[in-house]
Amino acid sequence: MDPQDFLSVRFQFGGSFDFDGNVVHYVGGGVEMSHIERDKLSLSELRGFLADHVALTEEDKVEFHWLFPGGELSSGLRRLEDDKSCLYMSDCITEGVVAEIYVEIFQV
Repeated sequence: MDPQDFLSVRFQFGGSFDFDGNVVHYVGGGVEMSHIERDKLSLSELRGFLADHVALTEEDKVEFHWLFPGGELSSGLRRLEDDKSCLYMSDCITEGVVAEIYVEIFQV
């Protein structure tokens, strides 16, 4: 397969967003990489790849946010809320660029 058929994703998970009054930071947690076939990209696929790096239960609520290329956390974060938004993210990430995905996990 052609390398451009894959989206490199850097998951930042297990931490939390912190706003210091001026800037948003993602504090704590871990970082792991995955390579996902672009034509299979969906919210459920993201959750599956995330589960390769962190134990998730079916009850856990997971929210994904991605950083628009060249953006700052304070203004460039976009929520991945459905499969359409995942495809938009994939279209915005060119070959050789890593998709920065910040994860919030809420245990119910």
